[in-house]
Amino acid sequence: MRLRSPALARAAVRPGRRVAGRQSPRLLAVLALLAAVVLMRLRAHPEARPVGPTSPTSMPTLATPGARPTPLPPLAVDPALEALIDRLVDEDNGSTAVVIRNLRTGAGAAYHDQEVMASASLAKVPILYEVYRQLAAGTIHLDDRLTVTAEAITGGAGVLQGREGDQLSVAELLKLSVTISDNVAARLLMLRVGGAEAINRSMDALGLSHTRLYSDDRPNTTTAAEMATLMAIVAAGGDARRLPGGATPDSLASLLALAQAQNWLADGIPSGVIVAHKSGQLPGVRNDAGILYTPKGPVVVVGLTGDLANQDEAETFLTRLGHDVYQYFS
Repeated sequence: MRLRSPALARAAVRPGRRVAGRQSPRLLAVLALLAAVVLMRLRAHPEARPVGPTSPTSMPTLATPGARPTPLPPLAVDPALEALIDRLVDEDNGSTAVVIRNLRTGAGAAYHDQEVMASASLAKVPILYEVYRQLAAGTIHLDDRLTVTAEAITGGAGVLQGREGDQLSVAELLKLSVTISDNVAARLLMLRVGGAEAINRSMDALGLSHTRLYSDDRPNTTTAAEMATLMAIVAAGGDARRLPGGATPDSLASLLALAQAQNWLADGIPSGVIVAHKSGQLPGVRNDAGILYTPKGPVVVVGLTGDLANQDEAETFLTRLGHDVYQYFS
């Protein structure tokens, strides 16, 4: 997906109204008493505090730029998982990077996880992260409608290339960006939230200095370690198992749990198991990264491959990776 500098997003401010009136002393006393009772109950039962709307379109608060969350538990190197990776990786078929981490226990293993590699459509995950962050902040809304412009039209996967001038909601674009990995949909969302520069700033704020989107012809990049961290942040922002049927996903994890055109990690996992993931492909590149909701807790799995001599073998590797990791934590 080719990215270019965006126009700045517009912000609208609704003026408020001030209501004035005269209240009787008796009414004021009653209101003061009620307020005191409510305050006492909230102090005694903090779980009763209102937390905002719970409708399917309410958005969780994701990490704010400036904060550096550490959602990955400390790594507890598991020799059995190291052996699992060694068994699956074909060192004669290009380059491979892997991270496995149980978010409940920290058990995991890594292989070439610091190597900077082409992200392909995994670049959509930082875009989607920033969209959900701004949805939570209220700077954009699911029903905002964006126009398919010539600037947004790009090649590759998708169905929007021939729909210049059409308008789609943010909610529709989110689903298209994941279910069919639509490049135009993702680019429209990227432009709406401030472009590649804004998304890179958010990644910097998370400490992800190698996860980069570029506005020129350079390939977008990431590392297995950074994509694992981003997926752990996604897991912390919402539980994919709470996806309401037919509704707009209320967390990025729920969005990534929708059925997708390429399901390499999920293909080897029993039907009914939730896998929140995003795949990506370019010539010589096959990637998949996600969260497996296993009986022993959510497990982040990232598989990146590049410089492939055999792309079919790389797809099989990703499917076996998902299968073997799920079986290990079952």
